[in-house]
Amino acid sequence: MAELAEKLTRVSVVSANRPVPADPPRPAPANSASGKNFGIGAMNLVLGLGSFTQRDWAGGLTLLGGYGLAGGLIAWELSLNYEDDLAGIPGAIGLGVAGLTALYGFIRPWIYQKNPSVAATADRIQIQVVSEKPGDRALYVSYTVSY
Repeated sequence: MAELAEKLTRVSVVSANRPVPADPPRPAPANSASGKNFGIGAMNLVLGLGSFTQRDWAGGLTLLGGYGLAGGLIAWELSLNYEDDLAGIPGAIGLGVAGLTALYGFIRPWIYQKNPSVAATADRIQIQVVSEKPGDRALYVSYTVSY
């Protein structure tokens, strides 16, 4: 028993003099961008707003066109008489287009891969509306070149 107490005392003294190693850094989870993509997908349900904030112009315009087509078909359905032969068809197609557009908009952030060279070029472009006089407006487009 005395030997065991002596060994434990020696081990504790030795380990007390040694620095405690820091925990190794943990790798980031593989799906760390999932929360961001989920938020962008939810924003895409409102006319492709999420894609536009991500500077995904092709995705945003595709979603905007899809929602516009769906809205037009539903508006056409609402303008028809119920006795008309086409009653029910444009509205059903419009709802289908709206559903597919919403599904595409929600999935789009996960399949979108930003091209770094295009992103760098787009970041240098500035578009502004300026006015020199009240009521007079002009479009100002500039491109910044760094060298």
